[in-house]
Amino acid sequence: MIKFFRIGALALLLLLPAAGFAQKKLMTIDIWKEAPAPNSNGSENDNNPAMDVYFPEKGGNTGHAVLVCPGGGYGGLADYHEGAQFGQFLSDNGITAAVLKYRMPHGHNQVPLSDAEQAMKLMRQYARSWDVDPHKIGVMGFSAGGHLAATLSTKGKGKSRPDFSVLFYPVITFTEPETHTGSRDNLVGDNTSLWDYYSADKQVTRKTPPALLFHSSDDDGVPIRNSELYVEAMKKNGRDVVLITYPTGQHGWGFSSNFASHEDMKEILLEYILKF
Repeated sequence: MIKFFRIGALALLLLLPAAGFAQKKLMTIDIWKEAPAPNSNGSENDNNPAMDVYFPEKGGNTGHAVLVCPGGGYGGLADYHEGAQFGQFLSDNGITAAVLKYRMPHGHNQVPLSDAEQAMKLMRQYARSWDVDPHKIGVMGFSAGGHLAATLSTKGKGKSRPDFSVLFYPVITFTEPETHTGSRDNLVGDNTSLWDYYSADKQVTRKTPPALLFHSSDDDGVPIRNSELYVEAMKKNGRDVVLITYPTGQHGWGFSSNFASHEDMKEILLEYILKF
């Protein structure tokens, strides 16, 4: 039986042209085309941070958009079952989806967040030409990508702050014993002074956007306590938050149809996004 908890009240590389996108299902945007990518990490992927944008069919656009951050422990990107499949699903349901191919940190912890902030700014810049409401743009993330989405939600300012967030089995805390040490070590190494800074539950404020979280109770990769900590922080600050807890699934199910609660997840996800 699914446990359902409600807490609180409830991408071709080019810059997207202002018109002519409606017949295109997918475009890739080089997010740093107009300026060098900041916080260079000295690796080969410095030159290609991008977002793959999936557009709804003409006439079916709801005006909503989501920036999708795949997981991968800050060491790679699970950009199919936590990226492309969600991009297609969301666009098939009228929601513009931009799957972010962010840079790995390689000793430069600012890199992923700077890419996410730039991507969100570009989505707002292009919103009108995409027939998207600039006030209905959220972020979605999985595992370490969930950590990136939560970090964007708590640290993003102005046009880089999302209007809502959806966090799938997210890494939230960098403190022991609940943290996912692989993600933490890949992002900040042995710099313990950054643990609190990158613990999203400790960065929630009254300006943090509403959030929907999904987590499996039997997740032994990223313990469910991560999501619970974020929920507690959101409640403390009077922010709207919903936690969906599934009894099984372990970690990293993404869009897999083998996940027992796949259909339920899709229904709840769409209902949540479209309420904004």
